[in-house]
Amino acid sequence: MIFCFDINKILFNKKLKSHSHKDYPKLTSCSTNDCDLDVYHEGSNCILHCEKGDYSAEFRKVGFLDLFYEELISYIVKQCFYYKKEKPLINKSTLDEYLKSNNLKKEVSEFAKELTIVLTKIVFPDRDSRASFDYLSVLKKLKAIHFNYCEFKLDVDGLELINVNCFYQDCIFYDRWHIYNTPVLGNVNNVLYQSCTFHDDVSSYPVGDEKYTIDSQLFNNCEFRKDIEFGSINFKAPMFNNTHDMDLRIGSFRLIGCELQEKFVLNHCSVGCFSLEDTIIKSKFEFKNNVIEEFKIFNTNFFKSVNM
Repeated sequence: MIFCFDINKILFNKKLKSHSHKDYPKLTSCSTNDCDLDVYHEGSNCILHCEKGDYSAEFRKVGFLDLFYEELISYIVKQCFYYKKEKPLINKSTLDEYLKSNNLKKEVSEFAKELTIVLTKIVFPDRDSRASFDYLSVLKKLKAIHFNYCEFKLDVDGLELINVNCFYQDCIFYDRWHIYNTPVLGNVNNVLYQSCTFHDDVSSYPVGDEKYTIDSQLFNNCEFRKDIEFGSINFKAPMFNNTHDMDLRIGSFRLIGCELQEKFVLNHCSVGCFSLEDTIIKSKFEFKNNVIEEFKIFNTNFFKSVNM
């Protein structure tokens, strides 16, 4: 099937006209606080903050994913130069070009690797690594990202940002999410995910036969609607750093062939099934005031105190 359209009108002519009754004018600017982008089509939010569907649905909307890619880059560039002054070699134009490709001078790439960007209330669509508009390639070029109240509708197992310092705060994940060894952007609780909600499974497994290492502390006060499962992972930092007496819930929790170097503390939780299999826990294990439907421990060694 061949589509004929004027891509310039789709991607860059964002001024929307209102044809509604004069007493009920349609929104022309995004309803999200502090966003001055025009609404997408006849909605109430811009392309960054509007609802997203699955990849096939969004791909069929001509120019939708391209426009998200373009506006995300514009959002980053605008934020970057809000306080910084433009220079002959490092300016909005050169940074914009660099984020879209790698064919620019070393000064611009080094500048980008010094950037800490805050992305607020952005709804991230599903992505395809083969697409020219894959926004992950843009995010990988930054030094650090604070995902603030963002939503993720990705069916591709998360974002592999292993060289970018990240912090996910009050985010919502609708599809399964893969945990990578992502360095933490400094925050009060020193965790990767704070007060986030995961609607589908959370997991991590190595690609090869060797164990995969996770260096960062992962969760603070997060809610897991389904399962947490880690296989052959070497945890070098505590998995949980929850607020004392914070009541949380996890669908089920399973560790298979893992090694925990630091303390494991999980209290005041409701868990469907809690399972430890072929796992080594080298530090303190604290598991108190939890409501568990099923509890399994198989071939697991505890090297220090167990408090249950």
